[in-house]
Amino acid sequence: MKKYGEQERLEHIENWKKGTLSQTAYAKSAGIIPTTFYTWIREKKGKGFAEIPLQNITENKNEITIEKKGVHVRVSPSANIEELQNICIRQFKG
Repeated sequence: MKKYGEQERLEHIENWKKGTLSQTAYAKSAGIIPTTFYTWIREKKGKGFAEIPLQNITENKNEITIEKKGVHVRVSPSANIEELQNICIRQFKG
């Protein structure tokens, strides 16, 4: 069984996102076991980062508002990165 480095896994995930194939179809076309590919995607999501287009972030002196998929989250501008990651995991997972 082939071992994949972190950079190679991320490249496969990005290539899949750019294309039109399902996760299963992409994995098979790349010679990756589909369940392995699903795990890579799940692990990447688990790092606590939500991909949020910049136009969906508004800011004023009292709060930052993030909107994605109809969910609005208001955050204090003084929130640290760990707090923001935890909020994104809770609100935007899936």
